[in-house]
Amino acid sequence: MHPSGRLAFRRQVRSPRADALPLYEAHGRALSWEGILPPGDGPLECEIGCGKGGFLLAAASSRPGIRFLGVEAGPSYAAYCADRLARRGLRNAVLVADDARLFLADTVPPGAFVRIHVYYPDPWPKRRHRKRRFFQPGIAPLLHHALATGGELLIATDATAYFGEILALMGASPLFRRDPEREAELGLEVPGLAFGPTNFSAKSRAAGEPAWRAVYRALPANPEEDDRR
Repeated sequence: MHPSGRLAFRRQVRSPRADALPLYEAHGRALSWEGILPPGDGPLECEIGCGKGGFLLAAASSRPGIRFLGVEAGPSYAAYCADRLARRGLRNAVLVADDARLFLADTVPPGAFVRIHVYYPDPWPKRRHRKRRFFQPGIAPLLHHALATGGELLIATDATAYFGEILALMGASPLFRRDPEREAELGLEVPGLAFGPTNFSAKSRAAGEPAWRAVYRALPANPEEDDRR
């Protein structure tokens, strides 16, 4: 049972055989924040839902001065991605096998990340599965807690209906402001920086699916703080 009172996803996460990989597993408990960080003192970025690791590998290899922390709910995918990082000798990125909502709630300290990436999250289209979605009521405060003030939340999806629901959810939060100028600057994809590449983005383009993108800025929790700047 998670401290929030909800049955924790972590109970279902089985340990892959990956002792030598840059991989950390929750095993039903909150992780030690200092114990899971990549070495160095560069800024931190987070990718939620890394899948096979296309974006994380591109980001870590093209921006060696940045540290990356990937969170992937599927232990086999997390291990696969961590193995790809290890094979390329990329020491500025690590994987965490955990439910991202729980990880944000009980492990990440305030303002830890300068940027959070959420690309092609599972839309869980069946109504009975909606509670499994990452973007649902209560997620905006968790994301805001994890982002530094002014930090970016980047979102990409090909699921039109889900994207509309994400916009409504984030637009209702006083903690974030959408940044259309930044969206225009980044375009559809800047490999290793914004919106991809991912396995799903490649499939989506090949199938001619729509490409929906959004960038949100984390606002000061106290509006008076913004007025003083």
